[in-house]
Amino acid sequence: MNRQYKVILISGLLTMVSSIILTSSSVLKSNSMSLPSYQTARTSSPVQYQPSAKTWLERGIEEAVNGDYHAAAANYNQALYHDSKNPDTYYNRGVANYSLGQYKQALADFNQAIKLNPLLAEAYGNRAFLHFEQGDRQRAIKDCKQAAKLFTLQGDETAAKQMQAFEQTARAIAK
Repeated sequence: MNRQYKVILISGLLTMVSSIILTSSSVLKSNSMSLPSYQTARTSSPVQYQPSAKTWLERGIEEAVNGDYHAAAANYNQALYHDSKNPDTYYNRGVANYSLGQYKQALADFNQAIKLNPLLAEAYGNRAFLHFEQGDRQRAIKDCKQAAKLFTLQGDETAAKQMQAFEQTARAIAK
């Protein structure tokens, strides 16, 4: 099963945006397969399971959805240890750090996510929100525009309109 999730903060709301693509039926099922006997298990060489970056990312997302942002961030750290080039992991860790009140780290994560994937509209949107909360209205407006543009190009008109509305709010307060 190949799953891609993004956790997004726009206008202060935590929203789960998920696109689930099922590419295989590797779902664990309860079936009639028997476990190996004790004798077989005892004589077999041990196999150690090493979670992949994708597995750590998915675990982090599950923790974030359940509201445990400390555990989510720890899982994202493990994912980045295995794959430091995944913009989605930086993005999701940014959301977790934001939720924990670690704004500097959140900003660094959103910046890295954008560096790795300049088309990641959600990262621009969340960075805009973070800039806005920290009083940097001009950067917030700039990121709102970019997020709205990317959401439009990606066919997500609802998110584009949210970003345009947020941009108008930021402009009104900046005056």
